[in-house]
Amino acid sequence: MRLAVLVTLVCAFATGGCVYEDDCKNGARRVDGVCTLGDGRDGGADGGPTDGAAADAPRDGGGTDGGGTDGGDDAGDDDAAVAPDPVVEIAVGIAHVCARREMGEVFCWGGDQYGQIGNGLPLTDHAAAVVALGAPAQQLTARGLTTCAKLSDGTVVCWGANWDAMIDDSGEMIVNTPRTVYSEPILSVAAGFANVCVATLGHAYCRGRNDHGEAAAGTAAETTAFDVPVQRFDGSESWPLEALDGIAPADHHVCFLLVDGRLFCAGDNSGGALGDTTNVDRAWATEVDVPGEVDDVATGGNHTCAANAGGMVYCWGYNDGGEIGGGVPLETTETAPRLVAGIADATKVVTGERHACALLGDGTVKCWGWQGNGAIGNGVLDELATDAPYQLPLTGVRQIAAGLAALTCALTDAGEVYCWGQNFMETNDVFRDGEDVHATPVLVSTEP
Repeated sequence: MRLAVLVTLVCAFATGGCVYEDDCKNGARRVDGVCTLGDGRDGGADGGPTDGAAADAPRDGGGTDGGGTDGGDDAGDDDAAVAPDPVVEIAVGIAHVCARREMGEVFCWGGDQYGQIGNGLPLTDHAAAVVALGAPAQQLTARGLTTCAKLSDGTVVCWGANWDAMIDDSGEMIVNTPRTVYSEPILSVAAGFANVCVATLGHAYCRGRNDHGEAAAGTAAETTAFDVPVQRFDGSESWPLEALDGIAPADHHVCFLLVDGRLFCAGDNSGGALGDTTNVDRAWATEVDVPGEVDDVATGGNHTCAANAGGMVYCWGYNDGGEIGGGVPLETTETAPRLVAGIADATKVVTGERHACALLGDGTVKCWGWQGNGAIGNGVLDELATDAPYQLPLTGVRQIAAGLAALTCALTDAGEVYCWGQNFMETNDVFRDGEDVHATPVLVSTEP
């Protein structure tokens, strides 16, 4: 698995794509026997390396047409039709959702208080709209009130809330159309609540809030820009091409996943979210001792979860609502990775403010944590915590995504999107049915 990721990263900047014995990689299409990266409009759909917010490849290497289910219907049939230009990736904020189609088109819906839909219209308009990017998107990311996309030329654009100058130094708090954030080719981008991080060929950079050292720039300061590379605990600035696999920024901390399965985190550690057995803030990326090789990582409100190569999930940090898993008392801190019982085949993890979910190898989803806002998807809205993972009535899921509040969504192999939880802000039609809360997954329209 690690070798495959390495090959993908090495080929990410090949202008003509990469030729393999079987399928083309990185979104390239085979034309006259050669894998070619097109512009996404004439037969070439672009797709680059992804971070923790990007869509996972189909689990069997070739994909299935299984859709998700809601309450036991037959939407998961293998014969489900796939749209000609299906949704291949979703990104979820605290009050909005964005979707990327195979050909690179992006559209968003829900809350638009800070321009996070990207339609350039008055901020009271919450209608779904196609975002004018100027080039096909290869990757999407959103956790808070800001959305970012990696384009086919490797550059990064963002729109939405410009907290702590996470988008630019204009001083404008609201950015309702895409702006270039990083103009040099990158491998991947990840947006947190007040940070944007990018992985380049030789370094990782984070921009925005840094008062707890969450930009991992070596020192804590009010804000930081992309001109300071991420520092590792040993003082090294270099993150070689073959090393960095993913970046996961949250509100006040960030984690970096390496291809060899090691995990490093930086920032606010008052609740133990860095997992280094202390409560000391770190302005550099310090290693987390997770059992086994880490395959995926997700950062929440004040906690972190990771899935290892064996499919086990470990969580740590402040246990405000059962998000750390069974056996940890509420309102206590767990400063080292702790096994979440009841999960044995996880391929991806996502986290909200006080909940977590895991995507399993069979295409099903389990969630745990605070259930008072519908975040667990178990149909319960009481103000209680559930630290035992609950299996949602979904099948054929290929990607899950969660904002830094209580909203979580799943994308099926059939290109269908299901969401559950609660809007962080009022008057948002994030479920596209006029409701503010859904305690079980509901099918959401993917038409702009």
